[in-house]
Amino acid sequence: MGAKCAPTYGNIFLGWWEEKIVYPSVTFKNQVRNWYRYIDDVFFVWLGTKEDCIEFIDGLNSNPHNIFLTHSVSNSTIAFLDLKIFVRGNRLATDLFRKPTATNALLEFNSFHPWHTKVGVPTGQFLRVRRNCTLDQDFLSQARDLTDHFKQRNYPKHIISTAF
Repeated sequence: MGAKCAPTYGNIFLGWWEEKIVYPSVTFKNQVRNWYRYIDDVFFVWLGTKEDCIEFIDGLNSNPHNIFLTHSVSNSTIAFLDLKIFVRGNRLATDLFRKPTATNALLEFNSFHPWHTKVGVPTGQFLRVRRNCTLDQDFLSQARDLTDHFKQRNYPKHIISTAF
């Protein structure tokens, strides 16, 4: 977001925008089941029709504050930040989401970083995958991919398996 203070200003401004524009809306009160925001990204669960949801978003975009929401609307699966959120039965579940342009930018093991950093990266990444995958089979699939990424970055097998 640029400057160090940008996330703070973004949170303050969008918090004000939500209080002033979003929350007072009758449609919001009647149709939005859950509303989550991380700085300038919003995820919400809609109870009405897809058409009504798009109309709600268009209404939010008709504001004098230069706030415009780009959106994806789906009945089954949506990408939000680094999550793929989907419906499993009558509950929401998550898996890891990577943009198609994502590359293997993990720290190279042969770099001159301190040992604890090089050992900590796999641990942190496996924890992230475990936290983001609701279903065990998704976790195992993502963990296999992550293992391959670490091998490509010259991590020793014992460090990968210990982190896993």
